[in-house]
Order: sequence, then structure tokens, then C-alpha cells
Amino acid sequence: MRHTWVKCFIIGSCSMNFLFAADDDTTKIYKANDIVVTAIRIAVAVEDAPAPVQVVTSESLQNLGGKTVADALALVNGASVFDYGAAGGMKTISIRGLSAANVAILLDGNPINDPQNGLVDLSLLPLSFVDRIEFVSGGASSFYGGNASGGVVNIITRKAGDGLHARVLQEIGSFNDSRTAAEVRGGFGGGGMIAGYSHETGSDNFPFVVHRTGAADTALKRSDADYDRKTLYWSENLADFDASIQYVKFDRGVPGEVDSVSSNNSVRENDEVFHSTFGSRWVLSPACVLKVKSAYDNGNETYTDPNSMTDLYYQSKGGDIGTQLEWTCAETNRLIGGAEYDEHTLHAAGLSWGSNFILDAARLRQSVFLSDDYTIHAGLAWLSQAILYAADRYDKYSDVGTDAFSPKIGVNVCINTTYDVHLRSSWSKNFRVPTFNDLYYPGYSNPALNPERSDAFDIGLSAAAGQSDRHSFQATYYDIEVQDGIVSEAPDYIPYNIASATHRGVEARYDYRSWDDEINAYAGGSYGVSLDKSSPASPTYDKQLPYVPKVTGLAGIAVQTSLFRIDIHESLMGLRYTNALETNSLPSYALTDIVLNKSAVVSSFSFSLQLAVKNVFDKEYQIYQDFPMPGRSFKISLGVEY
Repeated sequence: MRHTWVKCFIIGSCSMNFLFAADDDTTKIYKANDIVVTAIRIAVAVEDAPAPVQVVTSESLQNLGGKTVADALALVNGASVFDYGAAGGMKTISIRGLSAANVAILLDGNPINDPQNGLVDLSLLPLSFVDRIEFVSGGASSFYGGNASGGVVNIITRKAGDGLHARVLQEIGSFNDSRTAAEVRGGFGGGGMIAGYSHETGSDNFPFVVHRTGAADTALKRSDADYDRKTLYWSENLADFDASIQYVKFDRGVPGEVDSVSSNNSVRENDEVFHSTFGSRWVLSPACVLKVKSAYDNGNETYTDPNSMTDLYYQSKGGDIGTQLEWTCAETNRLIGGAEYDEHTLHAAGLSWGSNFILDAARLRQSVFLSDDYTIHAGLAWLSQAILYAADRYDKYSDVGTDAFSPKIGVNVCINTTYDVHLRSSWSKNFRVPTFNDLYYPGYSNPALNPERSDAFDIGLSAAAGQSDRHSFQATYYDIEVQDGIVSEAPDYIPYNIASATHRGVEARYDYRSWDDEINAYAGGSYGVSLDKSSPASPTYDKQLPYVPKVTGLAGIAVQTSLFRIDIHESLMGLRYTNALETNSLPSYALTDIVLNKSAVVSSFSFSLQLAVKNVFDKEYQIYQDFPMPGRSFKISLGVEY
């Protein structure tokens, strides 16, 4: 809290300086923006948002050579994707050093974080049905409640265009990877429909080396890591109504940690995940629009470990319904308010270490929210426009002792029109509610946990230039102060609250696009410290939090030639400590991926060929200790569309 008044003063000063420069002209200025983002509940151009925004477009997804949402998030700056082992392993995301439970994952604007552990396994979200992904850094509890302290990832599903189309794809790759996919889509007057199916299998039997202190290295091969993933998706959009369904059945081996003797492990996990969303929109008047949305999620998981005599079954169900009223009360002022109600239950039963296991939990959440954005136009080359943002949200949870009030204020000022320079800043209060596992998991829970709360502040610049070739740049400083942070560590893994932690850092990114769109390039990086501030007497005081890198980076270039398109992507992950005392660490690594795409049209058929090489230089690396990752791998796919 010590920086709160300073932060408010900076935001207020930016706003007031502009107010004095503005004249009385309130004529609406309409600008043709490249991308409009909806991840903060309001439709706003990327450059006008109060927080850093990055969008992975449909074109980027098509040329990526990836399979899941985790692969796509490798293209955004400031995100750390954590992977427990190749194609079949669980994948989660961290933003600005905060845990995956602090990142709201949305599907068409509907949160899908699992209340059991607070996160989303991104390996259960294939890219087949994704149109684009909106990535927003910074506190967003004022928009989405208790899983948005670090940011928001909004996954927008695909919609059908005009005409009737069908597509089939066959893909093969290293480690016995194989994928077959088929899709039909059709557009008709005012609407359309998409239906698709894919089936993917692989063994993940890649080689790796175990390094031991004072002993010879041991060469092993990953085993019991096979996987079988089936995906079915459907979406429909008709006038002001849309709906979508995604079903994933994922059977996989869970090889776990490795040692110098063997990498074999007979643990298996089977997931069945069903997501459905429904939304409708009514124009009540030219200035008033009512939106109603609902979602239903059902997840079933079985986990079997013969070594520990464990055989567990989990069933998670949840549904929510929400209303949102948008009122344009003036040309320069828009109010958005609404309410949400959701309910989730978790039932788990079976055997754990040979003993009976049972877990039953339920949670009701009732929420109301209100936000306001006010635009001031001056029509000047300098200080031409300012947008002031304010948002508030109140959440009440049935099984948590305290409620949460989450305010946010922000400003975005266009300080130069020639180079489209924007100064933006925001301050917010955020929280994370304890998960079902935190509160109720037998033997590994803490019913006395407090919700995690934080104050988040950021300030940054963005700019764009060029009429033919386009250059864009953004840089942001952030400061997050966490109180009652929820952590769990070996050996008992029982969660507890630490008094405080701080996350501070800078993020920057540059993008280039040629006038003919045949060359695209980007480079970005982040530097941040995430420190335990619980007590000066603690041996972990002022130490970097485990598995949080100080440095991350990315760079890439895509070139369209007369023969094919080539995409080269480089990612960097800095050193990470594996314990709170900073006595053990994993080294930094850099990975290079190359993807070649070729397409051709013959009569009414469109053919596409893709060749992808991951980890081109065969680097040895680990994201989590004792979870080896694969070396160089290849993939080739052929698609035919009518």
C-alpha cells in the first residue's frame, strides 16, 4: 500500500494535464484500428486499452505449427508457459511471476478456470477451434474476479464465413506423433456453423540424459508417456445468438520425475472435458445493448498410480449465467454494468496410498460489476485524446469467509498522433480465492487460508509509425504487492499464507510489418523480480520465488517468398531457482523453431503443406526439475480444403 497514493497521483496527473489541454470540441473521432480487443469486457482498440494487450491472430495460429493454446502463448511477451513434459504433459501459464491460478482463462469471454486447482491445463485446449487469442497483462479482478490478478487470456472460437467448405488434414511427426482432422463449415444468411473432429496420438519416447554430481551421465529414453487425444467441436452463430461446444478426451501416461535408474512409470491419467457457451445480444435502443451469456463445464478425470496404490476419480461440474448492460449515455461516455451467478461442485473418490479417499466441495459465487470509460477529444497533434477508465466489482463466495471488492482505475492518453504515441497507466486491487484443493484436499489442505490479495500498478508507452512499412513498440513498468500470498512447498505441500511478496519489472516489445505484409518481425523481453517479503527474519526473505525467471524473451521473423512462407521463432527462458532458499536452480535456455508453409489452389481445391522443426539446435533443457523436455523434433502435415 505504500505506493498507492503515488500511483493514483501519476494517473491523476496524466488525466488532469490532458484536461487542461483539451478544448470544448466533443465531436467523436472514429479511427480505423487494426484489432479490437474484448478481454476487458468492453470492445476497445488495442492502442486505446488501459493495459498492455497482445493478440495472436488467426493467421499467426495457422502458420504456427502448434497444437494447443500453450503453443500459441509462446508468441506473446511477458508470459511463461510451464510444461511438465512434451505433448502429453500438463501445461500452465504464469504472468508477471504470479501463479497460474492468478490468470483468468476465458473461452469466448466465459471464465473456465477449474476451482479444484484454480488453473487451466492448456494441453486440454487444442487450437483446432480457436480463431484468435487476446492476452492482457495486469490486474483484472475488477472484470473477472478471483482468478485474474496477473492477467487475462481470452480464447475466441472460430465462426463460419460465407459458403460451404470442408477440410481434411493428416499430420505425422517425431516420437510416433500422428494427427488426423476433419472439419465442415457453412455460412448462410446472417449466420453459420462449424463442426470438426481431430484424433492425435503419440508415444513421446524421446531420449534424454540424466546428469549426476560425482557420477557418470546416464542416457535414458522417456517411456510411459504415450497419449491419445480426441477433440470434437461445434459452433453456431445466427444474428445476435451464438453457441459453442468443445469436448476433449485425453488419455495419457504421466511419467513423472526421472532418476538415474529408470524413467519408467506406470501412472496414467484420463481426462474428459466438456465446455459449452451460449450468448445472445438485444439492442434495446440505439444507445442501450443487453447481453446475456451462460456456460456449462463438466470435467471427469481418473488418475491411477499402482506404485502408491492410488486410484482416484474426480468429477467437476460448473455453470454460470451473466447479464451485461451497455449504455452509451453520451458520444464520449459509456457505462457497462451487470451481474453474474455461478456454481461449481467437485466430487472425488477412490483409494490413495491404499486408504479410502473422498472429497466433496461446492462453491456459489455472486457478483456485480460496473465500469465506465470516458473519452475526451482535443483534435490536436499533441494530447489529442484521453480515455479515462474506472471499474468496480463485488464478489461473494459461499465457502470463503470474506468477500472481495475489486476497484480499478486507468487512463490512456494519445500524446502524439503522428507516431500514435499513447501513455497508459492503471492501478487496481485484486484477489485470488483459495481453491478446493487448498481448502479441502485430505491431508494436503489448510481450511484457515486467507484469500490472496494484491495491489497492482503499471505505466507504459506504446507507439506506431509508418504508412507503408509499419513499426510498433510498447514498453511497460509494473509493480505488484501481494498480501497473504498462497504458496505450498515440499516436503508436505500443505498451502499457507506468506505475509507479503513483491513483483516488479519491465516488459518491452517491437513489431514490424512490411507494406505488402510479406515480412513480419518481432522481438520482446521482460525482466522482473518476484521476492518473498514475508519476514526479515526468514531465511527466504528477499529471495526470488521458486520457478519464477527474472528474464524471458522472444524474437521471430516471417517471410513470404514466391515458393513458401518461412517462420523462425526464438524463445528464451532465464535461470529459475527450484527452492525458496535459492540453493538449487535450473539453467537458462534458448530454443529455435522453424516452420515452412506452402499453399496452392487447384480448381475448387486448396492444398496446404506445413513442415515444422522444433528445437532446431537440439538443446537439452528442463522447465521443471527432473522433467526432461524433448530435443529436436519434426512434423509434416498436409491439408486439403474444398
